[in-house]
Amino acid sequence: PFTVENMGVYQRAEEWQDFQKNRSVYRDEMVRVFGGEPANSDPLLHGLKGRSWVHVGPLDSPITSGQVWAIARAAQATQVKQLEILSADFNTLANAEREEIRAKLSVHVTVRIIPKSAIDEVARRIKLKLGEGEVVETTAIPAFYAPLSIVLGKPVVHGRRVAVTLERCEVDLESFLASQRPLIVPESAVKTDKQRAQRQAILEKWTEREKALDAWLRKATTWKKFVDFWAVDWNYQSRVGPDGKPIFETEWQSFPERRGKGEAELVLTAEVTYDAPGRYQIAARVTDVFGNDGIAAVDVDVA
Repeated sequence: PFTVENMGVYQRAEEWQDFQKNRSVYRDEMVRVFGGEPANSDPLLHGLKGRSWVHVGPLDSPITSGQVWAIARAAQATQVKQLEILSADFNTLANAEREEIRAKLSVHVTVRIIPKSAIDEVARRIKLKLGEGEVVETTAIPAFYAPLSIVLGKPVVHGRRVAVTLERCEVDLESFLASQRPLIVPESAVKTDKQRAQRQAILEKWTEREKALDAWLRKATTWKKFVDFWAVDWNYQSRVGPDGKPIFETEWQSFPERRGKGEAELVLTAEVTYDAPGRYQIAARVTDVFGNDGIAAVDVDVA
């Protein structure tokens, strides 16, 4: 058993205290680093990336479920129904809640984690605006990962025996590809023949790497190929940490196992027999092959 601790959130906010005094500058630059353009049409909609609204959350507190609903309602009042919420720390948005938002508001929500590389890049850009930084051009976009969106089937109950099935999970392939992209300076920043040759070599190497990654991704015809393992806590609410949040305890897990000469298979249904009747919350945590994870929970009544 292990716990997952989120470290450094408050230290990060303290370092950014001066920048946070002018949050609009921070938000605008974060939208640009994400690959979008700032917008001022609504206080909750900070920018646009393609056909998606972008909301930039704070560095010192999580994005809560209530805030997600409020931001989604702001998007509902516009013609754009896609919403990307960026946050350095947040409470996981359950897939069921995402589906509820989509059903009630017709807004598709994706919550993404602001990586440290993006925070550093925004800090660099703000210093440049203040005349304190060194000008370095780059076309690299940090990877803003979306935690796995997990769907569990309805638990099957026979007396005190319960089975739960992992039906599917959504893997963030777009962010994985973005994380593999190297730093490539724009051609306008190249000043010497040596720099031009170095840039061309990096570009050619990335082109080959991108083709290989694309071919590998095409071979993975199902989301199951991207699952490293998944684990189950049969009584998720039984233990809580000092912050009042439940602690996930691994009581069952499955890794893809190779059987004979066939491909590695993942066991998708987990079973348990409870010692006593009552209501339990079953939680499943999935980790993908890129190191990202997500959690989903369902309630079950045992007679």
